[in-house]
Amino acid sequence: MADFLVAETYEAEVIGIRPGPCEDCIEVTFVMTAGPDEDRLVDQVVSVSPVTDFDPGDRVVIGYRPDVDPDLQYQFFDLQRRSVLAWVAVLFAAAVVLL
Repeated sequence: MADFLVAETYEAEVIGIRPGPCEDCIEVTFVMTAGPDEDRLVDQVVSVSPVTDFDPGDRVVIGYRPDVDPDLQYQFFDLQRRSVLAWVAVLFAAAVVLL
């Protein structure tokens, strides 16, 4: 059962946002920028939340499950936060050195 939760993750970019089939959801189109299906377009319906406040060009992390139906292999995980975390680490290191 624990294997069900495990997925590889790859980077993608938001290229389109449309109203979804329900009141509290949107349909987002991602283009995969890494992984086995690089350049593939992936459409995903996601619930509206502060995390899913997408704009075209946003970089995101997508989970990939090769062992499921091809239409369900990709799942939105999170916004790509690598550069933000790098800046936080640099600022923290500078604060430690200065103190």
